[in-house]
Amino acid sequence: MPSLVLVAIGGAIGALSRFAIDRLVTSYIGTTVLGILLINIVGSFCLGFIIGYWQIDREYAESSRLLLGVGILGSFTTFSTLTVSVVQMGSDGEFFRGFIYLSASIIFGLLAALIGMMIQKIIF
Repeated sequence: MPSLVLVAIGGAIGALSRFAIDRLVTSYIGTTVLGILLINIVGSFCLGFIIGYWQIDREYAESSRLLLGVGILGSFTTFSTLTVSVVQMGSDGEFFRGFIYLSASIIFGLLAALIGMMIQKIIF
């Protein structure tokens, strides 16, 4: 399958998944940044797991990298939304909240990616 098609299919799946999860979290909690925080942590975990697998099984690495890594997880996680949310919090005078959100996103994202890679090594 051509590279652009893999990325396009994955991108559609990832974007729709991000939208659905954010709306679901918003419907239960209300307008908050927790939906995007959750999405970025889950996406980091998944990418960490997949990268660990690609290091072992390189046979399908290119096509799955395009579909899963670039397409699905690239459009599922959203650094741009994270940064805009932090800037908006700062503009609203919520500097501490913005700092906590940014710090939690980075720290938990890194931990999720590391845990994903560690779990992948245990399984495979």
